[in-house]
Amino acid sequence: MRRRFLDNLRWGTVLLVLAWRPLLLAAAAAGVAYTAYFFGQNYADGACLRHVFTNAYLWLAILALLGTGKAKWDGTSPFAARMARDAFGVYVVHYVVVLYACWALKTFTALPPLCDYLLACAAALLLSPAAYALLRRVPAVRWLLFGERAPRKTAKNL
Repeated sequence: MRRRFLDNLRWGTVLLVLAWRPLLLAAAAAGVAYTAYFFGQNYADGACLRHVFTNAYLWLAILALLGTGKAKWDGTSPFAARMARDAFGVYVVHYVVVLYACWALKTFTALPPLCDYLLACAAALLLSPAAYALLRRVPAVRWLLFGERAPRKTAKNL
C-alpha cells in the first residue's frame, strides 16, 4: 500500500513538472477572471470564500506554484546553503533587530508609517544576518543563544 502511494506521489510530481507552464497560464487567467467576477465585493466574506470559483482558482494557483518551483527552483546556491545553515541564528537575532529599529524610528524620526515599516523591514533584512555573523564569533554567546559548539580544531584548521 505504501509503495503504491509513493509511486503515485512520484507520478504526481512528474506531472506537475511537465505541466507547470499550462498550469501557470491557467492560474493567471483564473486570477484575472476571479478579480473581475468579485471586484468591489468583500473578499473575506464567507460566500466569496466558499464559492467554487474561488477554490478552483486557488487550487490552480497552488498547483502552478508547486510545479514551477519543482521545475525551475529545485536547486541550491552557496548563498542558499549558507542561509539554510544560519536560519535559526538569524531567526533568534531578528526580533531584537526589528524591536530596536522600530523603537529608534518611532523615537528619533517623524516619518510616515509606511516609511517606518519599509525602513524596519530593510533593517531586519540587512542587519539580522550581520548581527548573527558577529554574535556567533563570541564563544559564550554562540553556545548560550544559538546552541552551537565551537568548531573542532583539526590539522586543516590550524
